[in-house]
Amino acid sequence: MIGSNIKTLRMKKGMTQKALADQLFVSPQAISRWENNEVEPSLGTITELAKIFDVSTDTILGIENTGKTSDPVVRVEKEYVYKEAPKMSIALCEECNKPLYEPGEIVRVDNGKKIICKACEEKRRIQKEKDEKAAWDMALYKGERRRKLSFIWGGVAGGVFLLLSIICGCFTHIVLAVPAIVIAIALYCYVSCFILRNNFLGELTLEIISFGFVRMPGLIFELDIDGCMWFIAMKVLLWVLGIALALLAVLLAFVVGMTISVFVYPYALIKNIRYPEKTN
Repeated sequence: MIGSNIKTLRMKKGMTQKALADQLFVSPQAISRWENNEVEPSLGTITELAKIFDVSTDTILGIENTGKTSDPVVRVEKEYVYKEAPKMSIALCEECNKPLYEPGEIVRVDNGKKIICKACEEKRRIQKEKDEKAAWDMALYKGERRRKLSFIWGGVAGGVFLLLSIICGCFTHIVLAVPAIVIAIALYCYVSCFILRNNFLGELTLEIISFGFVRMPGLIFELDIDGCMWFIAMKVLLWVLGIALALLAVLLAFVVGMTISVFVYPYALIKNIRYPEKTN
C-alpha cells in the first residue's frame, strides 16, 4: 500500500527513482524496494517524502481523513533557504568579457590602459613567446639564406673574373696569373661581405663613392658670343670632370673595399655562423 502510494506520488511529480533517491540521500534500489512493497521506509523518511510530494503523511500511509477532530492532521511547512547574495564585479576583462570580483584577478596591460584577467594574461604571454620564437626562426632562416647566397654570388663573381682572365690570356704567364687569382679571391670576398650584411664594407664603399660626387663651382660670363661659347665649353669640361671624379671614386671604393674584404670576410662569415640573425 505505502509502496504504491509512493510510486503514484512520484510519477505525479514527474520524478525518476534516481531523482527521488538523490533528495533522500538513498540509493535508487531502496526506492524500488519501497515501491515493490519489499520493505517500508522509516517514519522519518515518510515525513521527508511528505515534504517532497507536498502531501500529508496520511496520504503516503493510505489513511483516509474522515473529517473527525480526532484524526491527526500533519501540516508540512516549506522552508526556503536563500543563498548568499551574489557578489558585485569590480571590473570586466576587456578581452574575454569575464567579470572580475577580486583586485588580485585584475591585470593591467598596455601601460595600464587595458584591464584583463589572469587567464588572458597567460594567453598573451604564450602568444608572445610564440611570436618571439617565430621571429627568431625567421631571423635564423634569413641569416642562413644570406650565407648560402654569399657562397653562390661570391663564387659567380670570382669565377666570371677568372674566366675573363683566361680568355684575355692572363694565365699564359705566372706574372699575370697570380694577380688575376688574387683579384678573383678579393672579388669573391667583397661580394660575399656585401650579401652577408653584417660588416661595415657596404657603408665604407658608399662613403668613398660619395666623395666623387662634388658640386662644381658656378661660372660668370659675358652675354656675347665668345662668353656663351666659353660658358658652354666650361660646362662640358666640368661635366666631364665630374663624371671622371665619380668614376675615380667608384674605382677607389672598389679597390679599397676589395682589399679590406679579404681580411673582413673570415670574421663576417664566422659572425654569420654564430649569430645568423644579426645584420648591420
